[in-house]
Amino acid sequence: MLHRLPFGQAIRGRPLQSGVLTSMARPLSPKSIRMFSFSNAARNIDIESVNPIKHELKANQIVKVRTQNSWFADKPLDEKFRKGHSPLYESPGMQMVATAKRVTLGFGLAGLYFSKLMLDTGLFALPASTTLAVVSIIPFPLVLYLLSPYVSRIYRLYDDTKPQTLENLTQNETLVMEKINWSGRKAFNELVQVKDLRITGPSTWFSWPNWKALDPETGKPRYYYVTDHVGGLRMDRIWGIAERQSGVDNGRSF
Repeated sequence: MLHRLPFGQAIRGRPLQSGVLTSMARPLSPKSIRMFSFSNAARNIDIESVNPIKHELKANQIVKVRTQNSWFADKPLDEKFRKGHSPLYESPGMQMVATAKRVTLGFGLAGLYFSKLMLDTGLFALPASTTLAVVSIIPFPLVLYLLSPYVSRIYRLYDDTKPQTLENLTQNETLVMEKINWSGRKAFNELVQVKDLRITGPSTWFSWPNWKALDPETGKPRYYYVTDHVGGLRMDRIWGIAERQSGVDNGRSF
C-alpha cells in the first residue's frame, strides 16, 4: 500500500537532478530582464500626444455668444478664445428656472391642443375654447420675460495666444454669462466686460436683476441676476469691482 509522504520529506529523500542548482544560481539573462521591464514603446511615449497643448478647439468647445441683434442665432468667436474649464459662479436655482420654462411651455401647448378639441367636438362655444387657450398660454411669455435676466453660470474668457499672466488676465477681462434658453433645455452665452458691470437700482425690472452692462453692439443695457455670496473669493472680487464702478461701498474693494 502506498503512503503519501510530506512534501519536505519527499524532497530530502530524493537527490536533485543535475543542472537544477546551476539553473537556480545562474544570473538572469538580458532577455529575461526585458520581460520584467517596461517595453521600449512604453518608455518612448510622447507626452504631447497624450495630453496635447493646442490652440485648436473642437467644435463643441468653440465659444458662441448671442447679442441683442442676433436673437436666436449664436455667433462663434475666434478659436483663440475659450471658456474656463470650471465656472466662477454656478447658480443654486438654475434647475428651478429650467423647470419653470419647461412646465409653462408644456402647459401652454396642452391648453392649445384641448381648446382645439373643444372646437372640433362642437360641444363648447368659441368663447370657452378661446378662454382656455389664452389662460393656458399666458404663463409662458410671462415666465420668459421675468426670468430672462437669470444667469445660470459665469465663466472667464481666455485668450490662448497670450501668456496667462496677471496683467493679461485683468486687462479687458471678459466674462461669459450663461443663460437658459426659452425651452429650458439648452443654454446660450452673452459676453460682458468686467469694466462695464454696474449694480442696478431697486426700481429696475421689478427689483429683480442686480447687474447691468451695455451691449457692445447696440449700446443698450442688458440686465442680469446673479445670486450674491455664491462663488467664493473670485466672485467677491467681481462684485467688488462692479460696486466700486457704481459708487457703492459694501466693503468688497479689490
